Amino acid sequence: MALKEDELKEIAEMSVMEVLELVEAMKEKFGVAGQGVWEQRKVDNGKSLQINRLVKELKSITIKKKYFILKDIQFEQAVALSQGLDLDNLRITRVLPMALYLGGGEHPELVLSALNEFGQSLGIEIFDNEEPIISSFFQKLFGFAKSKKTKEEMNELYDRGKSALEAQHIKKPTSEANLNVANGAAALLNALGKDSKSSALFYGGLLILSIKDKNGDSHNRIISLNDEQIEYIQSNLNLLKHPEQLLLKVDKQLKLTGND
Repeated sequence: MALKEDELKEIAEMSVMEVLELVEAMKEKFGVAGQGVWEQRKVDNGKSLQINRLVKELKSITIKKKYFILKDIQFEQAVALSQGLDLDNLRITRVLPMALYLGGGEHPELVLSALNEFGQSLGIEIFDNEEPIISSFFQKLFGFAKSKKTKEEMNELYDRGKSALEAQHIKKPTSEANLNVANGAAALLNALGKDSKSSALFYGGLLILSIKDKNGDSHNRIISLNDEQIEYIQSNLNLLKHPEQLLLKVDKQLKLTGND
C-alpha cells in the first residue's frame, strides 16, 4: 500500500498541519495507535502492516519537510551574514519559536487546531517540534512566516495578531478586511478558555496567558515581547508551566505591559 507518485505530489503541496491531520484521520479510520512505533489494534495482521507503513511514510514526509525548511532558513541566514548584510533589514524567512502549555490538557487537539487557524490567518505555518508531554499538556512548536519579511515587518505581523486577540477579548467589532484574523483569534482564545486550568502560549513576539480565577472564569493577557524577552522565555520554557507565576514575572521583573 505504497503512496503513488500523484499522491506524494499532492501531499508535498499540503501544509505540515494538513499532513498531520491526514495521519490522525488514517489512524482513527484504521485503528492504528500513534504511540512510539505506531502499534496496531483492531485490524488484521496483513492490513495492519500495510496501514502501518503508509502512516510511517506520511509522518516521514512531515519530518523531511520540516527538516528541509529549517536547513533552507539556516543557509539563507548564513549566506546573508557571510556577505555582511544586516539581517534585521533583509527580507528573509522568519522563524517563530513557540511553546504551548495547557494546565488541564483536556482538549489539546482543539487548541492546536485553533492555533493553526490563527497562524494561517497571519500567513504563518506551524510545526510540532517534538512529542508533547501529556501529564497536563506541554509541547514545543515553531512556525515560520510564509512570505519573506524584514524584522520590522515581522513585528507588524505580531502587532496585527495582538490587536486581533485584544479585539476579541473585549468583543470589539471587526472590519471585513480583518475577518480571517479575527476569526482565528476568536477560535484561539475560545479554545484556550475551554481548558479547566490556566494556560500559556509563547508565540514568538507574543505571550498569551489564559488565567483561571477561583470561579473557573478565564482572564486573558496578550503581551508583546522584545528580543531580550523572547530569548529569555525561549531559554526558560518551563516558566510556561506556571502561568500565574509567569504573569507576576512579566509584570514585576520583565516590566511588560498588556491588556487584561
